[in-house]
Amino acid sequence: GKLSARLGYTIDELKLDAHTLRKLTLDTRVTGGELAVDRIAWEGDRGGRFTASGSLRPVSETSAMMKLQFAGRDMIFGFPALTEQELRRLPQYDLEGVLQARGATVRELAAGANGYLRLMAGKGRIRASGFRLLTNDFIEQLLETVNPLATRDPYTKLKCAVVLAGIENGRVVGEPFLVSSSDRLNVYANADIDLRRERLDVTFNTVPQRGLGLSVSSLINPYVKLTGTLAAPLLLLDPGQTIIEGTTTVVTGGLNIIARTFRDRYLSGKDPCGEAHLQNDERISALEEKYGKPPIE
Repeated sequence: GKLSARLGYTIDELKLDAHTLRKLTLDTRVTGGELAVDRIAWEGDRGGRFTASGSLRPVSETSAMMKLQFAGRDMIFGFPALTEQELRRLPQYDLEGVLQARGATVRELAAGANGYLRLMAGKGRIRASGFRLLTNDFIEQLLETVNPLATRDPYTKLKCAVVLAGIENGRVVGEPFLVSSSDRLNVYANADIDLRRERLDVTFNTVPQRGLGLSVSSLINPYVKLTGTLAAPLLLLDPGQTIIEGTTTVVTGGLNIIARTFRDRYLSGKDPCGEAHLQNDERISALEEKYGKPPIE
């Protein structure tokens, strides 16, 4: 017969480099060829909570169905906090998401993925060096291109941030995908990422806050486009008319990004993240109804 087994594990306290996880619980089982994570959960610093569940079930001799759902409240992500004061000032995040896919390989699973992701961040202060600890070289380059001020100041004072993405048949779409507001910059991004063809199309629109002065504002690239493929991403700047590929700069014919109306719509409001959330509420709610909503503990 097929293997059947169950594993349950609980850790009262797990100390990591920057944070401490409490009441870490893992409950998994294997039944009839299906691997199920019935529950993984923990409590974090400042009262944060996270819970997730998922399964991997064979549906034929050559493919399997994967399901994953997760939710978190008042979470603190892995940005370093060197002191207790820095820890208290980190922004807290609410997130929820569902992912379903079928295939025999990671590429096939990505190509047929469906679901959604919703993330909301509140006010807080982030040590700028923390971004570099979480990324590879290209993503670090992207972050510094979108926000060159991060290399000049030790901290980023975040007012709010929201990430909203729907995933259908391997396409990750967000309009907007990202809205972020800080004491120095507002950043807006639209995204259309085709996981089936592994193509990227992400447009960043960056607007300096008032009062920065011309010398600082001149450092900002108002439009940045992330294009190319997942394996070989490219940055396209406007103005500047250049593509950055690794350490190579290639002159291009410029970039036509129709984003000004999008930017102005959010600049006119006092709560750009809330506006973005309302803009996407109907679409994300439809995906929740279709693919399910993770339980919030």
